Amino acid sequence: MLFWVIALVLLPIVLGTPGSPSEYFDVLGTGRREWRLAFRGSAHVGTSAFWAYKDGTNCPKVVPKPCTNLDFKWPCHHHYRNSDALDNWSNVQEVLLAVVAGGKLVKIIRFSGQGTNYLNWFGQDKYLDSSWGDIGSVHKNFFSIYGDNRLHRRFFINQQYGGCDKDTGWLVCVDTPHPACPWEKRGAFPLFLYAGGHNRETWSQRNVKSADAIIVFLRYTPSPAEPELLFDILGSGRADWRLAFRATAHVGASAYHAYLDAKNAPTLTQRACKTLDFGKPCASHYRNSAILDNWSNIHEVLVAVVDYGKIVKKARFRGKGTTYLSWFGRHEYLDSSWTDLVKEKTNFFSIRADDRNFRRFFINHLYAGCAKDIGWLVVAENLRPRCSWEKNGEIPVIKYATGHTKENWTYGKVKFADAILIFVKVFPPRGFPEEYFDVLGSGTRDWRLAFRGTASVGKSLFLAYLDGRGIPAVVKPACKNLDFKWPCDSHYRNSHALDNWSNIQEVLVAIVDDGVVVKTIRFSGRRSTFLNWFGAHFILESPWADLRKVKQNFFSIRGDDINHRRFFINNQYAGCEKDIGWLVVVERSRCPWEKDAHTPIIKYAAGQTRENWTKGQFRNADAILVFLKYPPGPGLPEEYFDVLECGLKEWRLAFRGTAGVGTSVYDAYVEGKNVPALVQPACKTMNWNQPCHSHYRNSDALDNWFNVHEVLLGVVDGGSLVKIVRFDGHYTTFVNWFDQGRYLKSSWSDLFLQETNFFSLAGDPYESRRFFMSFTSDACAKASGWLVAVDALKPKGCAWEKTGKFPILKYAAGPKLARWASEKARDADAIVVFIKYAK
Repeated sequence: MLFWVIALVLLPIVLGTPGSPSEYFDVLGTGRREWRLAFRGSAHVGTSAFWAYKDGTNCPKVVPKPCTNLDFKWPCHHHYRNSDALDNWSNVQEVLLAVVAGGKLVKIIRFSGQGTNYLNWFGQDKYLDSSWGDIGSVHKNFFSIYGDNRLHRRFFINQQYGGCDKDTGWLVCVDTPHPACPWEKRGAFPLFLYAGGHNRETWSQRNVKSADAIIVFLRYTPSPAEPELLFDILGSGRADWRLAFRATAHVGASAYHAYLDAKNAPTLTQRACKTLDFGKPCASHYRNSAILDNWSNIHEVLVAVVDYGKIVKKARFRGKGTTYLSWFGRHEYLDSSWTDLVKEKTNFFSIRADDRNFRRFFINHLYAGCAKDIGWLVVAENLRPRCSWEKNGEIPVIKYATGHTKENWTYGKVKFADAILIFVKVFPPRGFPEEYFDVLGSGTRDWRLAFRGTASVGKSLFLAYLDGRGIPAVVKPACKNLDFKWPCDSHYRNSHALDNWSNIQEVLVAIVDDGVVVKTIRFSGRRSTFLNWFGAHFILESPWADLRKVKQNFFSIRGDDINHRRFFINNQYAGCEKDIGWLVVVERSRCPWEKDAHTPIIKYAAGQTRENWTKGQFRNADAILVFLKYPPGPGLPEEYFDVLECGLKEWRLAFRGTAGVGTSVYDAYVEGKNVPALVQPACKTMNWNQPCHSHYRNSDALDNWFNVHEVLLGVVDGGSLVKIVRFDGHYTTFVNWFDQGRYLKSSWSDLFLQETNFFSLAGDPYESRRFFMSFTSDACAKASGWLVAVDALKPKGCAWEKTGKFPILKYAAGPKLARWASEKARDADAIVVFIKYAK
């Protein structure tokens, strides 16, 4: 049975938005398909555009595709009304009217959709901006969809009537076969006329153009992001797999290109595309860009084939050291439902695979002519398939071998699947809970197992520690825990722990003999590497009383290279019979005292002091284990501050955005762009009165976002922290914590009570307003909110955004929201982000 739980990991995905993904378009070239096509009025079709818009009169039930998309090179001879959009008008944030002429958009007008219905949005009071520079400043006698009812001039924006020769305006739909003035008589109705320049025109003049169509688009207020679902795909009882991608069969769009780039994936997807609820419809691919575009720290990848509402095949791959394209291949393959895949040769095993035949996510055994092709899995995307076995309706066609082995694609046991899903398991920065043990009997599982070297297994312990050489891909569970009564026949290397060695507080070496830990040595891990911590200058505590008093000729992991003695703590060489020391891993025998077992031999002084290797009290151990202990909170002590003045330095400074430094605060936060390698000390402290001329990004804190309890955002002005907002940090990412749904408390008393039109780090990308907590942004004079970072070099919006060098950090100075253009909104010096970790 597949279990799933909700983890509150919010991703930048718009959910719960009406309509089908195919109705949405990237009208403004922002890279986001966020505008829903609600209406198209086509010129010269002989039926009223107004009545088609109002109630669908004379709109055919089925219209050709060119009427419902932005491919203007193909003709459309009908009006198109998206009745679901217009008849269920709600939660509309903006409306955009576009004028089409000569196969392209030539003019646009944007309106606020808040508080409107499908008829009254087209008016002066809702106008935001347009291709005509003078609309906002000139008096008009008509500005509405109804327009001039007597003369049937609809969608009419007009300045004045002065007789036919002097009528002046911007846009009109002449919606009658019997127009009144000569300038309206340019062919069959409806006729769409528009001012061809940047300002209004007299309708009878030559710079008035005739358009092919007008189109109405809607952009909805983003819904609060749903929690990302985590899944227990393998039935382990723990939901730790994140869905990264879904390729859906027969949706008419390339799965490969959707996987490659977010621009080719739909922005809006049905909820069923992001869950394991296979009984619900999913009519598109789904791309979790937060995972695929930030591929890092991946432990494993799993491919699942879905058919008849259930997962029928699985394949697991190693994720460590891969990219989002390279993991799907022979070298990273672990296991699958096909038992022969591990040993059979393949001519294709990759995501890109066969370019010539457009066969993707392709695991194939051989080509021998279409009738003899043999393989395991394919996503076929050729619009003109070469072989009959890949023909099954619209692309993509997903086909798989239903048995336990490869099959002939034409005659074998193969079926067409509904979807393939790609899941990833991500390493927590400090590992999984099962990696931790209570080694010293303190009652706390605070030691992470990083390595086990096992005696007499015939493989180099040193090389196993160094880079994993000689360690099988799958080791026995007993090699990864402290249950020493069960056999372990190999070394074990926790590569994630050793290869990401950072912020180590202590290291502990445990020597295991006869099923128990008999000796432990503790080392400081601060400012160490995974190779140099094992040395005299790092030692904290030892079971040998003389170890810190007596000189050593060897004390290192590499030890004696010539004699291959590793993890070697030795006092002196004086000939084999007089060699004295404490601990050694023998990997090549030279002296008699090294020749009493198969290598590697782990030898230790069994008493309280050093011993003679030949005559002393030495025993051969079963294993040597290395454990790591991390500080209670990540980072260095100097990164923590007593922000709330409660006597505890528990808040870690993660980011500072500085006003007026001339570089984007948002780009600095998200990816560290234009943040100097060395910043002034004041940028990293709470010494607000000292100069700081750059942003500061604590990349360790932001890029290793883990175990975060709370996040605090502060506003700095006049040398002090003047405003704070606190957020719940549980199950967040470094970008989604800034959300009204995670709000805890703040200096603004009304922030919890008021609805917001923007509340996110990304804010309003169109206007480059980031870290944006906004109540309304309808019109410049009335725009209001609590906090905004104006993040554009040349803001295209309002005068209040142009008060200094960017970024401009503005905040409501009082206890409640303020209009940005008023004196109650002030310019801040900086915004700062602090993290508090869970205990």
